[in-house]
Amino acid sequence: MPPALLQPDSSLAFRPSAERGTALDAQIRDAFGDSVRRVLETLAAQDLIDVQVVPHVADGVRRHGPPGAIAAYASLVDAIFAERGGEALDNAQALVQAALSPVASTPRCVTLRDELLGAGQAARYQRLFDDDEDGPLAIEPLADRDLERAARLTVEALALLDAGAPELGGEIRALLREIIFARSGSARPAERFNGASVFLAWGAVLLNVDEMPDRLTMAETLAHETGHNLLSGFTGGRPLVENDPAERYDSPLRLDPRPMDGIVHATYVLARMHYCLERLLQSGLLSDQEGVTATAAIAQRRRAFGAGLDVVDRHARFTPIGRAAFEPARQYMADVRA
Repeated sequence: MPPALLQPDSSLAFRPSAERGTALDAQIRDAFGDSVRRVLETLAAQDLIDVQVVPHVADGVRRHGPPGAIAAYASLVDAIFAERGGEALDNAQALVQAALSPVASTPRCVTLRDELLGAGQAARYQRLFDDDEDGPLAIEPLADRDLERAARLTVEALALLDAGAPELGGEIRALLREIIFARSGSARPAERFNGASVFLAWGAVLLNVDEMPDRLTMAETLAHETGHNLLSGFTGGRPLVENDPAERYDSPLRLDPRPMDGIVHATYVLARMHYCLERLLQSGLLSDQEGVTATAAIAQRRRAFGAGLDVVDRHARFTPIGRAAFEPARQYMADVRA
């Protein structure tokens, strides 16, 4: 169960901002903290957990927002509604442990292994990130050497963003606490993935290490996935559109048709990818080969945005906040074309 719908005080403007990211993240953490407190108080009233720990857990979520705590909270609520008592207690214990654990000051790089995430957390993350029954993902954890390479590449990409697009780098750092690296275990295109984001693992993104060959791709992908986080944060995890989720439309980023909310998300993040690449190209920090790659990618992102926008304009039935969040991306791309 997501927190109540948020009407963010921070700007819905398209251009990134570390201040906007920090403010939005604080709102989400506050909302989750309130929800966590209410759920745990209910369990404490039944003597299922120690009532004295409740305020400390809620405060940990509000102050740090550990993605593992929020993922455990989501699983806890699901188990309660499904009347799976033993599973609910396991999730409550995981929530307490994650909320009271220290949080790194910079995004930490992990993979889907419990020794890195906590007991049962790999399976919780897997369920949250792979929640589309029509298009399941074959997600596999990494070996240590691959995780180490991914971590080095992340450091390079964040340094590039900090230097070449500091407003974007700052916003990404404000929104991210964990980057979960994995790889696809399937050769089928429909089951492969580049990355994924989900509101109920707020502060985390899932990235396919095999799709990250260099720092430029990594930087663009971080901009991409945190764009999804922004939109989800603006709506408190609710859809941007009123279209029936069962309806399917052509996607500018996926081979398989997607619900309209996914199309709006994909179109928005294409504008954000364009912004990232253009800022880095203008920074003068890219190598000659990176410049060639970025120039070609910018043109491709522009074409894909146009294709997505055509579908959105023909079929999307926006919620008020959905339209308010999406329109700045449209205006940005119109200004670029002009």
